[in-house]
Amino acid sequence: MDEQTLIGGSRTLAERMGEQVVQLQQSLDAEQRALLQLDFADLEERTFWNYTPIPRRGLALRQMDRPQHQKVTQLLQTALSTAGYNTVALIMALETILDGKEGFTRPLPGRDPLDYYLSLFGEPHPQEPWSWRFEGHHISLHFTIAQGLVVSPFPLFFGSNPAESELAGSLPLRPLQDLEDPARELLEALDDAQLHNAMLSAHAPRDILLGSPPDVGFDRTPSFPVEAWMQETGATRDDVERLIVRAQPAGVNARDLPEAQRDMLFALVRQYLARLPEELAMAEETRMGDLAAQSLHFAWAGSPHRGHAHYYRIQSPRFLIEYDNYQNDANHIHAVWRDPHNDFGAHALRRHYAHYH
Repeated sequence: MDEQTLIGGSRTLAERMGEQVVQLQQSLDAEQRALLQLDFADLEERTFWNYTPIPRRGLALRQMDRPQHQKVTQLLQTALSTAGYNTVALIMALETILDGKEGFTRPLPGRDPLDYYLSLFGEPHPQEPWSWRFEGHHISLHFTIAQGLVVSPFPLFFGSNPAESELAGSLPLRPLQDLEDPARELLEALDDAQLHNAMLSAHAPRDILLGSPPDVGFDRTPSFPVEAWMQETGATRDDVERLIVRAQPAGVNARDLPEAQRDMLFALVRQYLARLPEELAMAEETRMGDLAAQSLHFAWAGSPHRGHAHYYRIQSPRFLIEYDNYQNDANHIHAVWRDPHNDFGAHALRRHYAHYH
């Protein structure tokens, strides 16, 4: 099996995406099509991503009628697993809960579950590259297609504010609990020496360290205002230095964990891939190779206790996971999967242009 197939998974998935995008295009008027359609060659825009509620280029759900909105829903259901799509739907619905928590004070459009944008780069094509983005507050999805294959589903970002909401009965609403609880269980399973290696700082960072740059760059200053965070938490410059994402991973090495703990770590990694449809998740897992043979590290910062600020990072040469729950009294999660080599299909597109152009 060649590398492109390992990256891309099933050709049928890309075909379905293309068909659904074309069906949506055919339902749009000229003004809507102009908003949706962007230039694939515009690298700055194509590799832009952001998880805050800001104006974006693309066609917003609130600019569509209901049948058009449903076509976007079908595209999302194709691009994600059932659990992944359900999580996206919950995150969008949380905007109305957040609006109420904030006293409906945010300027229009406010916390709007229709303030999510679909952006199309290029045109669906059986060989030539194209991509699409679906993005809004706490959701950032990117799918790059070339040679009829999905060559990258990254960056893949999910957030939740609130992370936990009260419901009638005993169980609260927690859209990202599958990313929080297994990580804490792994932390609790570590012995003192392992915990010492895993712990970056007693202070969780205010946000994911990298923020949302177009590429995974190492040794960068944290994305949030460091001085204000230090004053809030009592953290020191040493804490900042230990938290910075570097090419040499920090934390406890999976090779130093017994099998049961390694399995817990690998299961946590797969929770992120489980957002993707099975064929694509399996292709990505195959491309990553044997996790046990890699330099895979797990790192933690902050409190081990629920309801308190915490952060973790999982890093290997093939991927970088960042998870943070600090803001709003540790009730506000940001979680992302980055591919240092193939975000936005960078590696796959270099191969494509080298072989087909």
